[in-house]
Formats: sequence, structure tokens, C-alpha cells
Amino acid sequence: MARVEAVLITGRTVKQGVGLAEGKHSGLYRQETGSVEMSAAAMAELGAAQGDSVIVSTEYGTAVFTCRNADLPDSIVFIPYGPSANRLTGHAAGRSGMPAFKGIGCTVRRDDGG
Repeated sequence: MARVEAVLITGRTVKQGVGLAEGKHSGLYRQETGSVEMSAAAMAELGAAQGDSVIVSTEYGTAVFTCRNADLPDSIVFIPYGPSANRLTGHAAGRSGMPAFKGIGCTVRRDDGG
């Protein structure tokens, strides 16, 4: 099964903010926080197309996302903050008191429904 090793970056998006204003149960918020952005080359390596489901795994957990193309380095994937991203980030807070939301090693593979 094809897979891509990458570094996970989480953050906020404008659409996520608009969806949050509508409520965390709104379709826009769930759609935005349920997506992962990656480069066209990384998507091709997976055999994934825009809108396909992919599974992202870290040492902390696993979640399913809808894949979309973005202008990112091939070794970086981006996921908007939200419930699914939280499954992939650790809870331990370093000296800053904040858990790490960026720079987390991850594996991405196609969700073939199995």
C-alpha cells in the first residue's frame, strides 16, 4: 500500500473561522476540519485525487480526512485545528505549557475502505 511520510502542521484557516462562527456542528466547520492539504506530488505518490479519503497517523493516533491539493512542500501536510487534528497531536505540554501542534511526524495512506 502506498504511503507518504511527512511532517504534520496544524493551524487555522479562514473557512474554519467562518464555520466556527456558524457553530462547531456546522457543515462548513466539519468539512474544513476534516480535510488535509498536501502537495500534488504527495497526492500522486499515494494515488489519491482531490476529495479522496486518506488516513493520517502519528504516534498519538489516527484519523480519516478528505484530501485536497495545496501549494506545500512534498514533505509537509496541513490540517486545520479541530477534533480530528486533536487525535493526532500529543497532550504533553513542554516548558511553554502548550502541546505541540506543529512538526509532528506522520504517515499518510489512502483510505481504501478496508
